[in-house]
Amino acid sequence: MSDQITKILIRKGIESEKNAIILSEAELGYTTDQKRLWLGDGVTLGGVNAANKYLGSFSTPSAVSNPVIGDIIYNQSNTQFQILTGTDSDGNIGDDQYVNLSFNQGTVTRIDAGTGLIFNTADSFITTTGTVNIKIDSTKRNAVSNSSDGILGDFNVIYPVGSVLLTQTNVNPSSSGGVLEGAGQTWLTAGELNTTTSVVLYAWIRTG
Repeated sequence: MSDQITKILIRKGIESEKNAIILSEAELGYTTDQKRLWLGDGVTLGGVNAANKYLGSFSTPSAVSNPVIGDIIYNQSNTQFQILTGTDSDGNIGDDQYVNLSFNQGTVTRIDAGTGLIFNTADSFITTTGTVNIKIDSTKRNAVSNSSDGILGDFNVIYPVGSVLLTQTNVNPSSSGGVLEGAGQTWLTAGELNTTTSVVLYAWIRTG
């Protein structure tokens, strides 16, 4: 037996024609210019919108042509997806009739500390003020540590007693202008090295 194909046509016309009639209850109407499907309830002029659409990207919502409540656009001016929620008192549609669809919209009022975070080195959370630092496991020999000023490097771990340091300038590493100025370490000169490119390197050994 061959398949039987039945073509069903529904009432159609342009938007202005649809808006001038009342579709019977359960009657379907299709607007050929706006390409929308409408469902009749026997009461509403023009019928009820059967499906909303994504209308595209616009520089401003007021530039959208023939939107229907529930339609979605992308607003280029504020980089947000927006949905049309209604019209103003005159039945017109302006920018303020669109509402952002951002799910992360809002204000952060509190941040709780978790693994790897610490606030003000003592508090468990901050609200409107406070310092967020990275929490360092102090039980291990780490070259960086946590403080109220943020992450600090520990030169006593990086350069323990007995370390040898090479510099290109003959300035004690802990002295003013030295590469470790302010570290509070004691370095003694340990001689000079001549490289294959005739550059002199100055050796230093940490003694305290």
